[in-house]
Amino acid sequence: MQTCQTVTSPAALPLPEIKPLRQPICLPGQFLPPFTLRLGCRARTGQGRTAQASPLLPVLLVLLVALGWSSTALAEPVVSVFSNGRGGFTVMANNLNRVSEAEVSIGYQSDDQAPPRVSGAASGAQASIAVQADNPGSLTIKFKSSKPVSGQVLLATAQIRGTVKYLAAWLRNEKGTVETPEVAISNPTDEQLSAMAGRRPAPVAPAAARPAVKAGAHLPPVVVQDPPVPEALSAKAIEAPGREPRSRSISFSRRKSVLELFRAHAGERSAAALGRLFQRSDDIFVQEPPVLLSDGSAALRLTIRTSSEESPQFAIFEGNCTGLKVGDDGAWILEIVPARGSLAATVTVLSGGEMIEFPLAVAPPLELFDEALAGAGEAEYVASANRLALARHAAR
Repeated sequence: MQTCQTVTSPAALPLPEIKPLRQPICLPGQFLPPFTLRLGCRARTGQGRTAQASPLLPVLLVLLVALGWSSTALAEPVVSVFSNGRGGFTVMANNLNRVSEAEVSIGYQSDDQAPPRVSGAASGAQASIAVQADNPGSLTIKFKSSKPVSGQVLLATAQIRGTVKYLAAWLRNEKGTVETPEVAISNPTDEQLSAMAGRRPAPVAPAAARPAVKAGAHLPPVVVQDPPVPEALSAKAIEAPGREPRSRSISFSRRKSVLELFRAHAGERSAAALGRLFQRSDDIFVQEPPVLLSDGSAALRLTIRTSSEESPQFAIFEGNCTGLKVGDDGAWILEIVPARGSLAATVTVLSGGEMIEFPLAVAPPLELFDEALAGAGEAEYVASANRLALARHAAR
């Protein structure tokens, strides 16, 4: 199974340059090919020449393959924390080589008194996370997988309305060897921080108006633990057999949410006109139903079509993935239950070198929504979403 969140971010993750240790391996590779070709034909017969395979050719070819493999295998692991620009951070590991356990420590600065919301690892049903957030300003994420992971792995996402000041991590491979990876931090811009400061959290009715929950369920840290998905249905966001992890950049993009379309809409604001804003057309994402009330139990289906041959990784923010399968046409189909009262549930897919965030069209039922705390356009959006959802239910 797959999990959790992300958004717009810098164009690429900062990756380390070639280390001096790899130079003696990479540099000979520039000269071996011509040398191999020169030795590939030899021997003279009479006045002419007959091409014969040099006995050294197989040895040199094996050496070339070994050098290419070594330069890849020596790529330094990197753990990156980067902002999505809206109060969230994605924790990504790159160049992993059969890692079964990791621990990431984050120090952050935030005016928000609420504990960080952390969503679980997106590496299949065999992976899980644990979170420690006992002290304000610090967060520790412990990742564990029963099957070793390699390459790029989306470890977790954390909702931190501020900036990350400190990052450290360690990795343990399947043999028990522990190493310290390089780290990289990408914080939101000043403009994004200003926008976050002026944005209130999604309004939800006071606790007294909601059903009682288990004692301690409201205490920090808030960790979204998704129900496991059968192994056969999990996207293999792990390693491809016979291939070693490689360093690469990742591009980021984000679809506009229906709430953002409501805020930007300058035309007629009748019920019919606003209802049409929920009818999004997208070549990758299809949500069914087009709008869902986030009562904490209702589920929606999201179909995702990817072009990469690699198995994707999924991250869900403010929701749980309760089902995952591959359709007859090769598209991935996720069943998602948005968090109770959510206005901002999102799904992010990492496929190949591209990461895309898709905001789900969800809104709290009217009884869970406090209009007095609503931000710009939120009351109108929630009212329209409830009207459409009830009309759809009545039409069944």
